[in-house]
Amino acid sequence: MRSLWLLFIAFPLFAQEQITFNLGYQANSVMTIDTKTIVDVEMSLEGDKNALPRNVRDHFPVKMINKSLKVQTVATGTTDSNGQYSIESYISKDQRFFSLNGADMVETTADSGSMEGLRITGSHHANGDVIFLSADGVDLTEELKNSLVSSFAQLYKGNALNHHSVKVGESLSLKAPLVVPAGVGKTLSIDMNITYTLNSIDNGIAKFTVAQQAEMKKDLEAGTLIVVGTGEGTMQYDVEKSYITASNTNMLMDMLIPNGNFYIRSQSASTTVLKTSYEFNAL
Repeated sequence: MRSLWLLFIAFPLFAQEQITFNLGYQANSVMTIDTKTIVDVEMSLEGDKNALPRNVRDHFPVKMINKSLKVQTVATGTTDSNGQYSIESYISKDQRFFSLNGADMVETTADSGSMEGLRITGSHHANGDVIFLSADGVDLTEELKNSLVSSFAQLYKGNALNHHSVKVGESLSLKAPLVVPAGVGKTLSIDMNITYTLNSIDNGIAKFTVAQQAEMKKDLEAGTLIVVGTGEGTMQYDVEKSYITASNTNMLMDMLIPNGNFYIRSQSASTTVLKTSYEFNAL
C-alpha cells in the first residue's frame, strides 16, 4: 500500500500529458508580436565565371548581414449580435539594417520596403471567414494591396498546427511553404518539413524542440535550382490561452541558383527570435 502511495506522488493523477493545438484570435483581445531576425549570407560564383565581365567577377564572394526588428499588434473588438468582431493589424516597428563585406551596420528602413505604419482592418464573421476592409499607412501598389488581402485572410484562418494533438515524448510532423529566390525578380515555393517534439508541459506551457528540413532540385529555364536547408529551435505554447508565447529558430540554407553558364551559390545562416504577449478583455 505504501509503495502504491509513493507511485501516486511520483506520477500525479492529473498531470497533463497531451495537448491539442487551437491557435487563432479571440474577440476583445490584443496580441503583440515582437520578432528579431538576423541573416548572415555569403554569395559566390561557380561554373563558367568568364561568362561575366571582370568588374562583376571581382565583387565575389560577397558577404552580407541583414537584421530586422518588427513589432506587430493585432487587436480584436467585441462580438456583436451577428457573431462578428473587428480585427485591426498594425505594424508599429519594421526596422531594417544592413552590412556589406564587414562594413558597419547601417539602417536601411526607408529604402528597403519597410511596412512600418501599415494598418489593416477587417472583420471576423461567425462562420470563420475574415473579410479585408482597408489598408493604409504606407504607399501601396495595387499588386501589394492584392497580396495583403490574400495574406490577411490566410493569417486568420488559423495555423497548420491547428486541431493536431501530440503527447509528451512524441513528435508531430507537418509541411509548410518556404519561399526562395529563383532568379532575378522571381521566387519559388517549396515544402519545408517541420517536426515538433513535445518535451514537457510545465505550469500550462508546452515546450517543444523543432527540427526543419527542405531539399529540392528543379529545372528552370536558366538551369537547375538546388536548395538544401536545415533548421533547429524551440517553441513554447500556452495551453489554456492557445497561443505561441515564444520561439527561437536557427536555420542554414544552401542554394545553387542557375544563371546560364554559371551559378550563384548563396549560403546563409539565420536566427529568428519571436516573443508574443496576449491581453484578453483588453478593449
